[in-house]
Amino acid sequence: MTATETDVVARILRAAEASIEHFGLQRFTMGDVAKASGVRRQALYDHVGGRDDLVRAVLAAKARRLRERATEVIDRQRYFASKVVEGLLFIVEDSLAEPYMQGLVGEGEFAMISKIVGADRLMPKLTGEIWRPVLEAAERDGHLVAGHNYDDIERWLTYVTLMLVGSRAQSVSDEQSDRRLLARMLLPALVR
Repeated sequence: MTATETDVVARILRAAEASIEHFGLQRFTMGDVAKASGVRRQALYDHVGGRDDLVRAVLAAKARRLRERATEVIDRQRYFASKVVEGLLFIVEDSLAEPYMQGLVGEGEFAMISKIVGADRLMPKLTGEIWRPVLEAAERDGHLVAGHNYDDIERWLTYVTLMLVGSRAQSVSDEQSDRRLLARMLLPALVR
């Protein structure tokens, strides 16, 4: 993709995100996005595909930004145990503030997004991008319990994240109770 094409796609994604937030996931149209981005409607299809492709692209961009923010929080922690707990809690809090992410767990006005984007594929990919480097460093430094498979840990962390986002969205838990739960139940299985 050329620099010009990259700029056009970025403009389309910003316009799509704004259109979705303004009109809602079910009511925004490709025409709304074309008008807001200053791009012909056909150019939308040429650059990003159909409506569902556009929603997936917006969510992927949001996921990249979440990964960057989460990595900053995780990297500030000194110990592996703190990286896991504080990283997961940050991801949960950030996801709760983001209607798209709540939609991945079937909550809020974006609940149908999980069907559009294939949350069963997107969430483990995002989890792996965030946690794989942390797990590799912990293993290298002798802080990760031996015998685990990274893919299994990442899948488990995905489930934990989805569970916590869902329980928080329904006001079943809070940050302190989640912190205690992670320290008592998750850390002993991971931290040496």
